[in-house]
Amino acid sequence: GTTADVWTEDLRLEGAEAVATYADGPAAGKPAVTRRDLGDGAAWYVATRTSPQGTQALVDRWLAEAGVEPVAATSPGVEVVRRRADDGRSWVFVINHTEDERTVGLAGTDLLGHAEAGAGGLVVPAGAVAVVRED
Repeated sequence: GTTADVWTEDLRLEGAEAVATYADGPAAGKPAVTRRDLGDGAAWYVATRTSPQGTQALVDRWLAEAGVEPVAATSPGVEVVRRRADDGRSWVFVINHTEDERTVGLAGTDLLGHAEAGAGGLVVPAGAVAVVRED
């Protein structure tokens, strides 16, 4: 359920499964996205440039399949990374790459703004950075 443009590749399945096929054009019916189980994981191949929504759907599927969960609830344009010490303490680094303030679902102490991030989350101004010590 997405669109693709710019190029297509003529793929042949050799041990892989077609996850998506071209609906029309010169490659109609041929694989556009493939997946092959490999060891404890899988190898994926995308044979075209998908729309932003299609790319996001693929990335979401890959992350879910790999068991990767987001550090915090946020929105596009906000980068969130957790760092953990050997003793279990953790800090979350937030970079708001957007031109508007964003709320990030975190609890803890913002070490740069010296504010508490509570149940409502942490408001990070446009272009700003926050470092949250998780409690």
